Amino acid sequence: MNAEHSWADAPIMSHLTEEVLYDELADFGYNDDGACVGELTTTLLPPQRLKWNIPEPCIDVI
Repeated sequence: MNAEHSWADAPIMSHLTEEVLYDELADFGYNDDGACVGELTTTLLPPQRLKWNIPEPCIDVI
């Protein structure tokens, strides 16, 4: 978590963090191994190699 730091950031970010952590524990929970409780509902696609089209002047600068 990251936020711009100003005079009122701490209470807002602290409250948000508390809500997120509480909801995660109360609504989902964890098993004894520390993994999330629940069933996998989607199948992830395998990773794909990205192919970049970088112009020659940019490659020279990089």
